[in-house]
Amino acid sequence: MTITFSAPMQDVGLSDLTLTRNNGPNLIDGSFSLTTSNNTLFTLTVPAAVTTPGGTYEFKIPDKKCDLLHQLRRISSGIMNCDAFP
Repeated sequence: MTITFSAPMQDVGLSDLTLTRNNGPNLIDGSFSLTTSNNTLFTLTVPAAVTTPGGTYEFKIPDKKCDLLHQLRRISSGIMNCDAFP
């Protein structure tokens, strides 16, 4: 999964992200990886076993991070859902 910001973002890590199935607990754990070479384009590697079960998956950046991103207007694209966005 690719996440793109319009400006470099510092201190974005796995703890800033959630992936849930059927409104369950956060599935992101140590088997995931988040990499970037420029703090603008991030790649989230999701283990295949995590998304093999059927269901409804939701990827989010929690509100505390979304509030900051919304204020800075730095999100340009990506596959994400921020509850804090109007």
